[in-house]
Amino acid sequence: MSNSKRTAGRVMLEAFEENRDRIAIMESKDYPQITYGELLDRACRVAAFLEDKGIEPGKGKRIAISMNRNPRYVVAFMGRLIFGYAAVLLDPEYPESRRSFILKNSSPEFILDEENYSLAMECEAAYPDDAPEEETEAVIVYTSGSTGDPKGIVHSQLSCGMGILNLKDVLRLTPDDVYGSSARFTFAVHCSDLLMPLCSGCSVCLVPPDVLRDPHMMALYCKNHEITATYMPPSLLRTFDRASDTLKTVVSSGEKVFNIDPKGMRVIATYGMSECYVVM
Repeated sequence: MSNSKRTAGRVMLEAFEENRDRIAIMESKDYPQITYGELLDRACRVAAFLEDKGIEPGKGKRIAISMNRNPRYVVAFMGRLIFGYAAVLLDPEYPESRRSFILKNSSPEFILDEENYSLAMECEAAYPDDAPEEETEAVIVYTSGSTGDPKGIVHSQLSCGMGILNLKDVLRLTPDDVYGSSARFTFAVHCSDLLMPLCSGCSVCLVPPDVLRDPHMMALYCKNHEITATYMPPSLLRTFDRASDTLKTVVSSGEKVFNIDPKGMRVIATYGMSECYVVM
């Protein structure tokens, strides 16, 4: 497999412009659906808001994203990715000690939270002039710290872009697919679990956390939303019983993948770590 060198910002911008009228984020009980064009417009508003704050785009300036797992987070993440800001992933539910450590260690220029997001939506959208440079910082992911202090792993625009494209080659998703995005947004895997389907023009469902913990609920969720591809950890996949024929492809990682009955699905066992942009 070969891909020409492209940054993550360029990859995502091309996908959004190509699929403007398609559904990017599927409707849920809490949020209406968002098209790719609407997602791009809102992402551009976030970037305009940051620039109004005096934070120059395209230079990898670090922005901490402290938002819940919802479509607004997706918009915020895309806004800083396309415009060349670096995202520091910060879960609002983290213990205060971990939040404080990450903020002190990464020294972000700004913290983008729900309140600032609302202010950003009042800005006029400003579309990017140039793609970020290849070595511009794109994402900073922190390890768990289970063996010491957490480490902040920095990934460049090129690393993210090529990681997305290489995984896209493996999964072979199309705009006709519906992808169930289920990884936590502060885990490194979410970069591929979220960015890869969006660069493929898929419609993405944000699977609720309680659904992912229950194999029966996950099966019904996939059936009701006609999901064709998703991510599941091996512990869930071992007890998962497919409820419909729509689900064709499952990506699994996070622990050793063994003793799995694919039940007619294409199961892709992946391995990676924060230092290697998730999937190798």
